[in-house]
Amino acid sequence: MSAASEVIADRHAVREARRRNPGTLCRTGMVDWCRANGLDYATLMSPGYPVSVLRATGDPLALPVIKAAERRAAKGDRHG
Repeated sequence: MSAASEVIADRHAVREARRRNPGTLCRTGMVDWCRANGLDYATLMSPGYPVSVLRATGDPLALPVIKAAERRAAKGDRHG
């Protein structure tokens, strides 16, 4: 997939992941997770990161957000 068409995980993907996984992905935890993985929480929320960046962390906590972004992309929304 080219960089121009890569799926982006952003606030919409985070919100969907939270909705599908109640009790997980709280804001404080997401801020700490981003910091621990060298990412910026504000950037994750908008404009977002390519899912490849989240996948490259190797952290299973990224999977719900990646899956949400990919579901949204499958519906035609490149920004997850």
